[in-house]
Amino acid sequence: MGMRKIAPVFILAFCLAAGLPGCAYSPPANETAYIYADFTCANPAADEKSAVRQYEINYAGELTPALLTGALSDLTGLDFFCTAEVSPGAVRVDWNGVSTLIVGLDDRPQKDDFRFEDADSLNWFMMDSLYRTLRANFADCEVYYTMLGGKPLITAGAGQKFPVDEPYRGGVYYLNAQEDPAQTSPDGGVPAAAPNRYIDRRNNITFTYPNTFSLDGRVNSDTGRVEFLSRQEDAVLSFWVEPNEEGETPQEFLDRLPQSDARITWPYDNSDTRVVIFAETASGPNGQQRGRAYQFVVQPERVIGVCVDCAPDRLDYWYSLIGADFSVIELID
Repeated sequence: MGMRKIAPVFILAFCLAAGLPGCAYSPPANETAYIYADFTCANPAADEKSAVRQYEINYAGELTPALLTGALSDLTGLDFFCTAEVSPGAVRVDWNGVSTLIVGLDDRPQKDDFRFEDADSLNWFMMDSLYRTLRANFADCEVYYTMLGGKPLITAGAGQKFPVDEPYRGGVYYLNAQEDPAQTSPDGGVPAAAPNRYIDRRNNITFTYPNTFSLDGRVNSDTGRVEFLSRQEDAVLSFWVEPNEEGETPQEFLDRLPQSDARITWPYDNSDTRVVIFAETASGPNGQQRGRAYQFVVQPERVIGVCVDCAPDRLDYWYSLIGADFSVIELID
């Protein structure tokens, strides 16, 4: 199957909705949404490419899965052909038999930024990109994948069968499970992924964190922090270590944190703990509002920081999770 003709997303959406032949007129595109190209499990062609790339699209009218899959197709040159049913808390996607996920690349020319050498990387890219895009645009919904009218999705490249009654969990989950056969669910089903680990050899620290975030940490050149991208939503987990130059106690450290629009917790209701939990809403680098939930471990010689940067409406969720048991920080012998 050849490459589909690329057209502006908002014009396509209006033509489909209005059913007007030729679509001589389209209203101004006054709404914004984001689609995601997720290479986390797809072996990106160049090291400098980000694992997850965000693209802004403009549209008019209702935001639908069809509009998002059309935008992904236009962006990547791959056919994200599927039907999708939206219900409270879930989007059920049925992949079409002529989608690139099912039939493969055929003889189409590949775009330089979306080039795949094998079916495995292609499949994970398509499933993860649509998964991330839908969850970002439909209120953190669960995404269910089927194919050919409701049959379990089976992809030759990923070598995985996805049950119709279980939500898709992102490629990192399944790849972790394959790499650790000792971990299985109680009923002997799909193995459960272990928590991820990052080794900070400079500071002799092992940082263990939830497997909802990516395995590969990337250093942010502006902040120097190691960042892990979320597999489920538009969120970033970061980790860093800085010297406690003044030898501050946890209470002294807490006292100099911004107090306006902030929430602060002492875990275990114990003010002697060295762990401080802190949350705030602040402006991101592009001026957009972001929520930030922090966990600080204040030691006499250093402060270890953990932060989840998220959409403001998800701050309460991450603030409730980032307590003292959210991550494990251990010294390396």
